[in-house]
Amino acid sequence: MFIKPAAYVIALSWLACSLSSLAQVPPEVRERLASSNVVNNGAHVYAISTGVIRGTKETSEEFQVTRAMRTIANRLCEFEPTQGKRLEASITGVTLMSAITRGKDMEVVIRVPTQQPLCRVVVVESEQLAAPAKPDTAKPDEFQTRITSPSYVRSKDIVIRIFGGEY
Repeated sequence: MFIKPAAYVIALSWLACSLSSLAQVPPEVRERLASSNVVNNGAHVYAISTGVIRGTKETSEEFQVTRAMRTIANRLCEFEPTQGKRLEASITGVTLMSAITRGKDMEVVIRVPTQQPLCRVVVVESEQLAAPAKPDTAKPDEFQTRITSPSYVRSKDIVIRIFGGEY
């Protein structure tokens, strides 16, 4: 069996790309990421995010990258997420290091240069406090229909509704 040189080069380049994506994350960083979601390795900060693939692979990958970026921002800004507070931070230089799918699960590792982002904590008002509470049930009188003539006996077969009345 003879393999064409062009096909052989393409197969080797694909194999090198898939192996290099795993090789980009240093082994000691990968081990530390297993116990902690964020690892500072001198010049870079690494973060990992895992989750179930929902939708397409690309959208799940983007979602996991966003989760990992949020984790890095929380760590760099020393922010503990709480209800009623939101962190706004600018992180630059995000690099996707690896995206591994195992069955229906995806694991994403990203890297950013070590930096001190501009961090701003915003207090968010709860929507429930801002808007008045709506009653869950309406009054029974609101749902009753009016019969136009008191002598009219309603038929159970056909009801014609015109302008809110029954005829």
